[in-house]
Amino acid sequence: MRLKLRVTKKITNYLFKIMIKTIKNYMLTKLFMDWIETEKDVEKLVLTKQLIQQHQNKLTGYKPVIGFKVDRTGQGQINEL
Repeated sequence: MRLKLRVTKKITNYLFKIMIKTIKNYMLTKLFMDWIETEKDVEKLVLTKQLIQQHQNKLTGYKPVIGFKVDRTGQGQINEL
């Protein structure tokens, strides 16, 4: 009987945590979308965009390419006339 009560309590706590997380995500998304619609400061919007992009790059492992690769050996394209 006690084991069943403990298992039931653990399952209830787990489901409660999932429910709270779902509600929190929904509310934060709604508040963020409302903030985006009402914000007039372009600098804040650009900063927010950069923070989201940096976090996305960290999660996906993407490393942005800065500049171009240069062939310094001189063995690149040969222009023959």
